[in-house]
Amino acid sequence: MMENEIKTIVVGLGEMGKKLCQILKTKKGIRIVAAVDHNPDYVGKDLGEICELGEKTGIRVESDVRETCGKIEADVALYSTVTAVDELYEQVLPALKAGMNVISTSEPLSFPWREDPENAKKLDEVAKENGVSILGTGVCPGLIPDVIPIVASAGCYEVEHIDIDFFGDVFPYGPTVWKGMGLGLEPDEYKRQLGKEVDIDMSAPPLMVASALGWEIDDVQEEMEALIAAWDIRVGDLFVRKGTVSGFSQTTRCFAKGKELIKSHVHGPICSDLPPFWVEVAITGKPTVKLRYELSNENGWTTSTMLVNMIPKIINQESGLVSMKDMVLPSAVMGDMRSLV
Repeated sequence: MMENEIKTIVVGLGEMGKKLCQILKTKKGIRIVAAVDHNPDYVGKDLGEICELGEKTGIRVESDVRETCGKIEADVALYSTVTAVDELYEQVLPALKAGMNVISTSEPLSFPWREDPENAKKLDEVAKENGVSILGTGVCPGLIPDVIPIVASAGCYEVEHIDIDFFGDVFPYGPTVWKGMGLGLEPDEYKRQLGKEVDIDMSAPPLMVASALGWEIDDVQEEMEALIAAWDIRVGDLFVRKGTVSGFSQTTRCFAKGKELIKSHVHGPICSDLPPFWVEVAITGKPTVKLRYELSNENGWTTSTMLVNMIPKIINQESGLVSMKDMVLPSAVMGDMRSLV
């Protein structure tokens, strides 16, 4: 058991970052020692005020992650900032070089070796040079469309095909995610921005599943469809006008030697209420497996919770860039976090 409390830095105080701080406040054996966000309305203010923690923390929000990592000692840095791995690379370097393990909400970071091998290699090298680890996780990717199918396959001695069907409302994830998904854009503008301002890539989960099973994938095919609002949708501060983009539907197929091994469908709409998140997994094999996993009243908490629950495991992990398939089996942490390190 660690003698001292686990110390963490929180980088990015959007919807996910605020939830991170609220969850960390409830956990034993860990404390926040610094917080960073470039929003001028946050900088200099007490973290407790920004994240509605119900009390002053004495931690003033800072704007420069490099400067913060240079003067603060911490065990883990939690990032909920950008999505693209090349942008994230520059942001996490100060933490890695300061000897901090890093956990990020970046979707492509969850399994970047095929889609962005250059940055994956650089991150792996920097992490190993400094004796720390870096992990991308959350609810999707990180739990529902990848870890659950991987664990579901554990009782099979033969697997012929895996079908993954995932549904999740994108509203709880805030303005940064909404922008990346092109919510509210006209269909023509959405097409022009796809792969630029609109950046949706859900190939990481099935590729992680394939890697965990030892399948060597030689072809990945993706089909993307924008969902168009059939009526005006207003949820909280978000307004999506009828006829504009209200979400996405993406299907990813993974092949080896011409044979489809995995089909993954992710359906991410904006909803006028908050339906359950769910995944249905169908494994054709011996034995055949069918599984449905559902999260009710999720409201964006699972991604932040995954980052917090993986803190002891990332500290124990061998250094380098890792994915959830490399980690000790994830679980909730109800006791003192130090007891798991």
